[in-house]
Amino acid sequence: MIRVLVFPSCNEPGLELVGSLLDQPEIEVHGGSCYPPAEDASASMLARHMRFPLLGAPGFRPALERYIREQRIDIVFPSVEKLVTEFSTWKLEGVTFVTPDPEVAAIAESKQKTYSALSGVVPIPEIYASAPPHYPAYGKPPAGSGGRGHMVIEDEADLSWARGHGLLVTEYLPGEEIVAYTLGDPDGDPLLCVTKTMGRWRGGASQLGAMRDEPAVRDLANAIAKKLKLVGPWFAQFKQDRHGGYKLMEINARLGGGSGICRLAGVNLPLLTVQMLAGRTVSVPGSTHTLSWVRNLRAFPTMAP
Repeated sequence: MIRVLVFPSCNEPGLELVGSLLDQPEIEVHGGSCYPPAEDASASMLARHMRFPLLGAPGFRPALERYIREQRIDIVFPSVEKLVTEFSTWKLEGVTFVTPDPEVAAIAESKQKTYSALSGVVPIPEIYASAPPHYPAYGKPPAGSGGRGHMVIEDEADLSWARGHGLLVTEYLPGEEIVAYTLGDPDGDPLLCVTKTMGRWRGGASQLGAMRDEPAVRDLANAIAKKLKLVGPWFAQFKQDRHGGYKLMEINARLGGGSGICRLAGVNLPLLTVQMLAGRTVSVPGSTHTLSWVRNLRAFPTMAP
């Protein structure tokens, strides 16, 4: 039996991890978050669920370490960037944290560090330390994902607001957005890369998408893998500039919430990761079914608060 802890299991990446592993006979899935069960959908899905202190709160690490030790957890999947960075520094005997090394985790969490580390490796948006040469430009928080806090900068007033709120001001990329879902082996070499259109965004998530083979984007993702040696599931988002070339928007050193399209197409990234990290020989599909998908809400019964 391989015991896996998904933490937190309440968000979209966490729920995708749980859903990908829950019915596997040789895997025991555990989950948890800082929320009460009535506010955490994964608590209704899992027989083994624990409420933990918030990252940074007193007792967070002792509580998590105690649970990992008492439940004999083998593999821990973090599902948010800050926990990828946090767990990259943890060393517990017999436990594998699905993270890159601390330096790479810090790079992935920061867009500024990402662009600095990958400049010359893949095309990146131009960063404007002073006024942009023309409008529109684009503002984004230096950390975070899902397009939260992003804005199109149309004029000097927008620019002043963006600077005042600590946004990174970059070139505006008007073209199509593509995500590359990638699986890295224990040495960080890519085992496969699946590319997907992003479609309409809502609430920090892409609501529509279609698998589409984009060799140019796959090559860029492989170049990132060669440079950063990311282990396990990770993803990178690219967007076309006004000339049609793809430039990197961000990377995330964790499973993407939208990666369920890969599972539906025949590639279960979390399952492959667990088998690989458990030392088992994995068979990676050479091709996948081509499909489109629409994401919608699901309802979960929970205990009364």
